[in-house]
Amino acid sequence: MIDLFIPGSLGLLLIVCALSTILLYGNKRLQSYGRILLTFILAVYWIFSTQLGANWLELQLIKKFSPLTQEQSSIDAQGIVVLSGGAHTTNSDLIAIHSMSIPTSFRVIETLRIHSMFPNLPIILSGGIGDKHTLSIPESLIMQKELIDSNINDQIIIIESQSQNTYEQSVNVKQILENRQIDKVILITSPTHMRRATATFNSQQINHIPSISMHPSKHVKPGITAILPSRNNLYRSRNVVKEILAFEYYKQKHWINITNN
Repeated sequence: MIDLFIPGSLGLLLIVCALSTILLYGNKRLQSYGRILLTFILAVYWIFSTQLGANWLELQLIKKFSPLTQEQSSIDAQGIVVLSGGAHTTNSDLIAIHSMSIPTSFRVIETLRIHSMFPNLPIILSGGIGDKHTLSIPESLIMQKELIDSNINDQIIIIESQSQNTYEQSVNVKQILENRQIDKVILITSPTHMRRATATFNSQQINHIPSISMHPSKHVKPGITAILPSRNNLYRSRNVVKEILAFEYYKQKHWINITNN
């Protein structure tokens, strides 16, 4: 229901267009309001749907973060924490297939890269069942399977499968770190999610080093299509808006310490 009112969603577009159309059937003043509202929403959605618009919005969240480089392989981290980013179960009467979302897939790829730099560090996979209607096993278990299939020793993998959001991940991971006396970790998540993840982990006083996963659009070069609308770019822009709203929500819930972030 909340998604209907997030800028970039199809629901909000239809609601505003419907309201604008109703106003166009009113008196002259209402018609003027209708034209203004319709022009505004179309302009916003056009910008949100372009590569240039989506790139600019994402930059506001990711400009302070980057992946760890090979030159940083000497840092004194004692563990690797990977936050899940969605998964899906496809069911039939005979079989259930569990697949990672694109953000989770890129986080797993980044985990493999970081593991090659720090092969002896334990890997903590954090993520439960976010939506019971679309997923039947914890996201962390799906990530675990992918890592094991990529020849990661399952003995160094630690599963946290109860959390359903970033705040719960920070709380549950902190408990694991304290139990294992791990003082500093490398934190892996998606570029646009890292701002909220870092702020939440800071509030739990978890000493961590961010390493963002690769962006799906990293190798897409701007061209004439950069100003044309596409569904993928609209999804990217909507994701940024959701992250901004989530960050503000976390502050209101005091899950983020505002003075330190």
